[in-house]
Amino acid sequence: MIYSYTKPKHGITNVLAILLFVNFFLRISEDFSWRSILYFAIAVVLLTSEGVQLDVVKKRYRKTIAISNFHFGKWHSLVNVEKVIIESAKNLANRGEHKVNDLLVQVSFDNQILRVYSTVNHSYAHNTAAEISTALNVSIVDKTTENVI
Repeated sequence: MIYSYTKPKHGITNVLAILLFVNFFLRISEDFSWRSILYFAIAVVLLTSEGVQLDVVKKRYRKTIAISNFHFGKWHSLVNVEKVIIESAKNLANRGEHKVNDLLVQVSFDNQILRVYSTVNHSYAHNTAAEISTALNVSIVDKTTENVI
């Protein structure tokens, strides 16, 4: 099973990218110009996002750059996994003016921490952490309550 995490973006970024795509297609039907290519390029850049994918079956991970649902990145083997961490973090990016506690599921290995899942639902975070820890045969550290599971 592959777990994917993509860094959140503001909603206005997607709206702007869609407007640029529409502008590109309207302009290309009228007259082809460099401006329309520039609009298309800016829209692609705005739709690009960074993230991480974790494949627990093959015990590997990759840092990705994604355009829509197409992920690009080199797979690395996941060795010396120490623990799975559930941590709370304040998030303002996609939730308007209210700060919301996101629960982050992270995998710790070789002095690195990979964020592999984010949710506001406590049970989803625990279920995902349990699935990952079972597949990787490591313990779970819940930093929201400071419990080792």
